[in-house]
Amino acid sequence: MFRVFSIFMLILAVFYSFSPAAAQEIGKTGNPLPRFVSISANEGNMRTGPGRQYPITWAYQRRNLPLKVIDENGPWRHVMDFEGTTGWMHRLLLSNKRTAIVASGPQILRNEPNIGSKVNATLQEGVIANLLECGPSWCKLNHPQVTGWLPRASLYGVLDGEMFD
Repeated sequence: MFRVFSIFMLILAVFYSFSPAAAQEIGKTGNPLPRFVSISANEGNMRTGPGRQYPITWAYQRRNLPLKVIDENGPWRHVMDFEGTTGWMHRLLLSNKRTAIVASGPQILRNEPNIGSKVNATLQEGVIANLLECGPSWCKLNHPQVTGWLPRASLYGVLDGEMFD
């Protein structure tokens, strides 16, 4: 049994050494690090350490704000916001729902992922939208009134080289 497990682990190691995701490590919960999550609560406290005994450094009041998880400790997640602020938040305040924030603006939301495509809207810096899809250069977003594509370089909420649909 141990030998079969060892062979399986060797195969996984070889597979991941040749995959683009090899740069990500696996956290204590089995999820990749780093990764993006969003705030699921209307209010959420960021603390200096992984526990309620640690002081609150920031109180977020922006549901769906994307945060990068950079470490884990039990039910606590060490996170970073779009301004570079880091601290610890309880996992119950977070969701796996993918969102992005316009990090520099204003940005033109386009109908297709190319610069010549029809303009759907202009999004100001700080706008948060649901992240639907990301390619090498563009990401598809959904805001309550409009859906379209933005250059990924203008967003916080996607890892470098991360692509999904």
